[in-house]
Amino acid sequence: MSAVETIPMPRSRIRDGAALLRSVFTGTPFLITRDQIGEMNRTVRKLVLRGHFDAIHADQLWMAPYALIAREEALRCGYCPQLILDQHNAVYLIPKRMADSSTNLF
Repeated sequence: MSAVETIPMPRSRIRDGAALLRSVFTGTPFLITRDQIGEMNRTVRKLVLRGHFDAIHADQLWMAPYALIAREEALRCGYCPQLILDQHNAVYLIPKRMADSSTNLF
C-alpha cells in the first residue's frame, strides 16, 4: 500500500492563544499543544486500522504524540511497530528565532 494523507494545520493568533493557555494549565509544551489536531488523530487511527506498519516515523518532536497514538492503536490491533523520532539538527533554532523576533518583554 502506498498513499499520502494530508491534514491542514491551521494557524492563527486565536488558536495559538488557546494553545498557550492549554499549555500553561496542562504543563504540555506549547508546540505540542498547538499542533494537537483532532482530524490528525482520527486519520492516524484510521491508517493503522487499514494496514500493518513495521515502523512509524515522527518528523520533529511536535509530531511525536501522533506516533504514540498510532502505536496505541497498533497495540490494540495486536502488533507493536518501531517508533522513530527524527529531530533535525536545526530544531534548537526554532525557539531561539521565535524569541529573537518577539516584541513581548516576557
